[in-house]
Amino acid sequence: MGDDNAEELLPKVDESIDNKRASYTVVKLLGKGGYGAVYEVIRCRDGKRLAMKCETVTVKKNVLIMDCKVLKATAALESKHFARPIDRGRLAGRFNYLIMKLLGKNLWDLRVERAELRFTLNTALKAAEQSLVAIENLHRAGFLHRDIKPGNFAIGKKDEDEGHVIFLLDFGLCRQFTAKDKDIRLPRDTAPFRGTTRYAPLVAMRSQEQSRKDDIEGWLYMILEWTSGELPWSHLGRECKDQVLKMKLEVREVGNSNRNKLFAGCPKKHYEKIMEYVDTLNYVDIPDYKFVHFVITSMYKAYKIEATAPVDWDMANPYTGPYEVPGDGCPANMKTIVLPGADESLKSSKCFNNSSKISKGKKKGPSSRLVPQSKRKKGSAALQQRQQNNQEQEAKQNDVEKDESFKKKRGDESSKRRKSRGGQAKSENGGGRSENGGAKSESPAPNEGEADGDNTGITGQTTGPGR
Repeated sequence: MGDDNAEELLPKVDESIDNKRASYTVVKLLGKGGYGAVYEVIRCRDGKRLAMKCETVTVKKNVLIMDCKVLKATAALESKHFARPIDRGRLAGRFNYLIMKLLGKNLWDLRVERAELRFTLNTALKAAEQSLVAIENLHRAGFLHRDIKPGNFAIGKKDEDEGHVIFLLDFGLCRQFTAKDKDIRLPRDTAPFRGTTRYAPLVAMRSQEQSRKDDIEGWLYMILEWTSGELPWSHLGRECKDQVLKMKLEVREVGNSNRNKLFAGCPKKHYEKIMEYVDTLNYVDIPDYKFVHFVITSMYKAYKIEATAPVDWDMANPYTGPYEVPGDGCPANMKTIVLPGADESLKSSKCFNNSSKISKGKKKGPSSRLVPQSKRKKGSAALQQRQQNNQEQEAKQNDVEKDESFKKKRGDESSKRRKSRGGQAKSENGGGRSENGGAKSESPAPNEGEADGDNTGITGQTTGPGR
């Protein structure tokens, strides 16, 4: 954590954490990383077990604020794949904390527990489906994850009937790529590496700006690994980025030995189709999530997989996970984002006392400029058709508004002529004043401000299971 005394600042087992809303008792440490630590806690008033994510006040950048922003945004979308924030606070001089739903094991642990170190195809496809929907939900909320890996997905608790639901975790490396009434940002000339070497997309390996397509590329490496059991570069760590990049480029070459290793033990035809599609996308493209979802679900029929076939971590019960078709990934209107049913304190954008400086700050320069709508590309013909339909609807609406405006203007002119005739009559009678025939022009609406800069506050690389 970059501070020799940081360990002493974090909570201790059996310690009580109190605020005006509730009291919590620390049960055990669940995990620790560069950001801080996650603990299991019990809420004293009802005995409910929850998770508490902590970040010491000595960190250079406040990362927990990004978790809070992402979870608030996805809660507004009513996504099933994100743990709802419950409470937050700060223990003066020690740490900030965020209380949320307690989840089960992550998908890395569930995979490596198996003797073959891989999921069955049934489980691999069901996990691929849910994780894809979770990523699309995140994009629709206006955020990139930039660290897609199996360690950042977890199942819910069985006693809450969520043992088959997959949740997306850990938003410390997220970047808000759009905001209220804004489009996608222009890419920076260079961008620091964000992610985990094993699953990082090509552009991240080249220190370039990531976009929505790159989360999908990382997702593809992840599902390839849990389907086959390994990736060609699984034996290489973070210190071998150049070699990993070389191998990731080689798997794009038909006939290359590493390409054959990548798809070994997988439905090659289908997974190749996804990789080839993702490789056609550029920075400004919106991925066709529905197409990728269709390729995944088409394998159920091709390999005779039943919709209720049990998943590997719960073989005794039929699968009851949600069946969802992803949206189009177009960011939702941030004006509508509120946190339904949450504490009033969590509805504020200032989730922690020391976060206001970060949340208000704006960075100037290319990273905060926006790509005009006219220059954006779409990721599929379906999206182009939807855009064309929207444009036609807008044109019709504009025609209606123009017609109403014309009728109103004609009525106003008729009224002015009547007044003018009356004024002339008064003038002829020796009294009255002439009307001012000039039209009053309306001033244009002021331009909206620039989008906020990158508030992630992260430097360096984070790693999960598998380096």
